[in-house]
Amino acid sequence: MSHQAIYLGHTTTGLDLARAAGQTARRAGVPVLTAEAHVMEAHALAKANDERACAAALHQAEQALDRADRTTDPHWLSYFDEAYLSAKFGHCFHALGRNTHAERFAARSLRMDDRYVRGRAFNLALLASIHAQQGEPDRACALGAQALALTTQLRSARAVGYLRDLQAQLAPNRRLPTVRHFTGRIDATLGPRR
Repeated sequence: MSHQAIYLGHTTTGLDLARAAGQTARRAGVPVLTAEAHVMEAHALAKANDERACAAALHQAEQALDRADRTTDPHWLSYFDEAYLSAKFGHCFHALGRNTHAERFAARSLRMDDRYVRGRAFNLALLASIHAQQGEPDRACALGAQALALTTQLRSARAVGYLRDLQAQLAPNRRLPTVRHFTGRIDATLGPRR
């Protein structure tokens, strides 16, 4: 629920939900779930532009994951690994405008299990967005094209939203042939932007 709230721009609600999840995870004694709650808290704090509190929550997430005995994790938490944590770090740094750090973690997030197609689409779109913000539209388009190819295999409003955000970020470069071609492919694949 925290993920969804943050994605929808309800930062305070996302923060409250992450903190409530963290309390429950600590009471249940599930360190990996505690790590996820901390990283969601960090993401909400990054969206609120509270860099210091975000850094503290990211540090707590790392510490909790280091303490986790992954052999006893519930199966439904198997997705939470180093690649997932890196993706969340990337999102946090991206929200804070720290694109050098965001790029490093977003690239690291792609060292993930290939079964998580939706996550890979998200992570590629994140890295593409970072490159767009860094003034590297060709690289952004190449990564965005990979994200688009994966998104066509999914039914994910979030994956589509990330591509539409990337399309908007690339708009100042729309005269470049690479950008024009890529954004045209997005419209042809996903339909024209409303």
